[in-house]
Amino acid sequence: MNYHKTYRDLCNRGKQRTKKRSDNLERHHIIPTFFFRDNKRSHRHDDGIYDGDGEHIGNITYLTPREHFIAHLLLCKIWKKTKWEYRCYLSVKMFLNKGKRNEVRNVFDESSRKYEYYKVKANGQISKGKTGTMPAKDAITGERLGIVDVTHPKVISGEWVHITKGKIVSEEAKKTQSIKMKGLGNSNSKYSDEELYESYKKTCIYYGKLVSLPFWGSYAEYNNLPYLKFFKKFRFNGRGVIGMIEDMKEEIQTKRLNIEIIENYINKEWRDFVKKEKNKWESK
Repeated sequence: MNYHKTYRDLCNRGKQRTKKRSDNLERHHIIPTFFFRDNKRSHRHDDGIYDGDGEHIGNITYLTPREHFIAHLLLCKIWKKTKWEYRCYLSVKMFLNKGKRNEVRNVFDESSRKYEYYKVKANGQISKGKTGTMPAKDAITGERLGIVDVTHPKVISGEWVHITKGKIVSEEAKKTQSIKMKGLGNSNSKYSDEELYESYKKTCIYYGKLVSLPFWGSYAEYNNLPYLKFFKKFRFNGRGVIGMIEDMKEEIQTKRLNIEIIENYINKEWRDFVKKEKNKWESK
């Protein structure tokens, strides 16, 4: 396939169109902006070969979502085995990740394998492009310089260093982090599964309800009971917090405990209950 001709014909077709609000057309830069010396978009490289910023009308075409994706793939083929290949694949990655779920972007309805192939290919090229680079800052001023080559003369001389080098954390910040990670805030807490389960069970028995985890946390904290904000997967034989809840439901049913099993915690009745109880705690 003649990738240059195919790409040129695709872009020329798009230039005959006029974008309207109701159209599912997307704006595409015929010559990618990283080829320009004065581009307005943020790029880590400063090695453009054309004057201007690439935003002039002659460099814009309007493509359908499918055409737009094909155009980016063609650019990867055209600039294969050049220093531009990585940047072309980076554009493909950004294209795949752009925005939330959007029908206009969904060009892979017919084949999820195609999506996986191009995503993996793009990730591989991006990883390859990052090899031998590092995020740098000025050793004296601390100014961040973006991603630079590790063989750059200023990196070798020590003028530019990795952004983490020489980073000083204040004692106050260390103390704050230490407090946050102790007791209830520590996901690797010394509390055993049995202690956590008993704490949850006590709360459920007290209220006669299978309480939600956030409510249990607030109650346990107020009453100085064992509790974790974040559960590791190894808890409860690899079932995590879900395992604790399942065990509680099973005990309620087998022992016929007088505890109401609640499945919906987003209704008004539950929200009112939580608000009422928290107001009681705060008033004490």
